[in-house]
Amino acid sequence: MTSDQTLPMRLNHITLHLRPRSFFQTNTAVAAQLYRQAQQWISEIQPTSVLDLFCGVGGFALHAATVAGPVRGVELSEDAVASARLSAEQLPGRESLGAIQFEAGDATSALDDGRPADLVIVNPPRRGIGELAAALDRSSATHVLYSSCNATSLAADLARMPSLRVTRARLFDMFPQTRHHEVLLLLER
Repeated sequence: MTSDQTLPMRLNHITLHLRPRSFFQTNTAVAAQLYRQAQQWISEIQPTSVLDLFCGVGGFALHAATVAGPVRGVELSEDAVASARLSAEQLPGRESLGAIQFEAGDATSALDDGRPADLVIVNPPRRGIGELAAALDRSSATHVLYSSCNATSLAADLARMPSLRVTRARLFDMFPQTRHHEVLLLLER
C-alpha cells in the first residue's frame, strides 16, 4: 500500500496513517495532548528499551521513539501494523533515531518472548489487559505507561500488578459532555 491508500492524521510532529480497520482516537486534539504527555514522562524516565503492546497505528510508540529507543510495537491487526510502519518510515529525523520495529502478534506472547523492555506501554481495548497484568507484574519492566478508557477494567488490572505503583496520573476529556474519558498512568516498580 502507498500513503495514498491511507488517511494521514498529523498529531504533534508525527503523521499517523490510518487504514479502514485501524483504531484511532477520533478527538485528535485530545489525542495529541495524550501523546505529548506520554512523551514527556518517557523523556523523564529515559528507558533504554520500550515495548508498546496494543500499539495500533503507532501513536505512543512513535512519540516514544523520539525520546527513547529502541522501540518495538506489537498489535494484532496487520492493517494497523502496516500503518505504523509507514508512519515510522516518514518520521521526521528518522535517521537519527534508534531502532523502531512494528510487528503483528499477541501482546502476552510479545511480553514473554525473551526480549525485555525497561518500559512497557499498554493502550488496551475497554476490557483492559486482564491476565497480561499478572505477566507485567512478573516482568522485568521498571515502568509501565497505561492508557485506559475504562476505569473499571483499569482498577481490576492495577489490582493484578501489586509490585507496580502509580506515580503519575492524568485525566483526558476525550469525549466532552459525556461520561467517557481517557486516563494515562505511569507505574513504577
